[in-house]
Amino acid sequence: MTPPLLDAGRRSPARVVEIEVPEEPPSFACNLAAAIFSFVLLAVVDVFSTQFLMVLFTAFEDACLLIFEFLPYGPIMDAALGSIVLTVIAIALQLFQRYWRFPTWLPLALAWPTAWMLVAPSALEHGDWASWLILGTLGAGVFCSHWLCILLAREAWD
Repeated sequence: MTPPLLDAGRRSPARVVEIEVPEEPPSFACNLAAAIFSFVLLAVVDVFSTQFLMVLFTAFEDACLLIFEFLPYGPIMDAALGSIVLTVIAIALQLFQRYWRFPTWLPLALAWPTAWMLVAPSALEHGDWASWLILGTLGAGVFCSHWLCILLAREAWD
């Protein structure tokens, strides 16, 4: 006769994972630090990425033309608008995280496929997927750096 699989006095072999999420609302100082960091990063990326990528990829010209149509104001204004958008998205994620518990690495993991799905219709329309893939990767990278800056600032001020 075989012994029972689980004795009454022993614990189940399943592991319990606890997610620690702060109960306080999003910190203004952490979001301000991330917004300033993102502003500087976006200004640098806006100035250097288009020049660098247009030299490497001639196909990137279509993506650059689309960027210039949507953001014709110059690198400083584009960086300010991008920083505001990233801050609003990050605050929404922090509020969402406060009420529905999820780990802090989840937005980092979901940023890449989300950015690629956002640029996929344009890639299919123009037929050049490489430049749009690079553009989506740049967008996801900037968001990930913004989110990591919030996490590092939160850890520093705690």
